[in-house]
Amino acid sequence: MPCSGHLLTPSHSLSAQVFLPAKAESMPNSGRTVILLNLGLGGSHGIQTIITSASFTVPDNIYDIYISASGAGGGGGGGYSSSYSGSGGGGGASIYRQHFSVTPGTVLSVVIGSGGAGGSVGIAGYSGGATSVGSLFSLAGGGGGNPGISGAGGNSAGLPGGVGSVAGEDAFNNVPGSGGGNLLGVGGVKRAAAGGAGIYGGGGAGGYSGNAGGAGDDGVVIIEWER
Repeated sequence: MPCSGHLLTPSHSLSAQVFLPAKAESMPNSGRTVILLNLGLGGSHGIQTIITSASFTVPDNIYDIYISASGAGGGGGGGYSSSYSGSGGGGGASIYRQHFSVTPGTVLSVVIGSGGAGGSVGIAGYSGGATSVGSLFSLAGGGGGNPGISGAGGNSAGLPGGVGSVAGEDAFNNVPGSGGGNLLGVGGVKRAAAGGAGIYGGGGAGGYSGNAGGAGDDGVVIIEWER
């Protein structure tokens, strides 16, 4: 088994005679699905999605892998009193199907960043953690959103983690800010309640007046290869 830890599926094969323009992969116990375009290279296709820190062993005879990944999203800021809402958390940095040259049998340490918690009433959200794969790359998490304060909504949303991500949205008085997304996921939706949570490294939305901000989502790593 190429990977130890919490992963989506082992590997599976696709017929070289069948072209699949897109493929849906569901994360265990999460109700989430990611759509990945087929590489179109033919042959057998392996894919593993890792959602908690683990190790990945490069399969035999594999010299090229393609990785999609994201850092964790930042938490949304909490609302203040009954009139001022929090801003959204930033999305974690992300990459999509980036190519890496590898050596068969190499063991790669995969660290999955933890999503930032949403801020409680009047408190800023927390930053998301970084996701990394060995020495290949590290993707920073998104920043936490600012809370609503007396006389104003949160006016400084969470910063993006970096490449492939966007900042959260500022609040405007009692209208909370949405969370920022990235190449793989979306930010939490603003609503007249506690902020919505992000998905696939998206930032949490700010909390509506007097409500907590939404949590940023954990990072993810998706590794693919062709034989």
